[in-house]
Amino acid sequence: MGNHILSISPIYEGEPRAAKISYNEYKMAKQSQKQLVQLAYSRAAYRGKHVVITNKQIIAKKTGKAAVHVLEKLLAKDPQRRPIITYIPKAGALILFL
Repeated sequence: MGNHILSISPIYEGEPRAAKISYNEYKMAKQSQKQLVQLAYSRAAYRGKHVVITNKQIIAKKTGKAAVHVLEKLLAKDPQRRPIITYIPKAGALILFL
């Protein structure tokens, strides 16, 4: 496996694919993605929206269908990407955990 990591994506079925980045690059990208997730949850501009988070940007859409469309475009350009898609609840929204 060398200095490359094995990345398994829940989006794809079948065999896992080897990423073309080093382990250190992977760790930095994941840290960057975590920081963007924290930023999305802390900013009022993203509340009540569906967001797609990549290693470099946050893309906000009003509907889940529009966010999935963005996700599909990103994956068509680069199938090795591992974006996060989530909904940022509005302030004061109650979430039921079962």
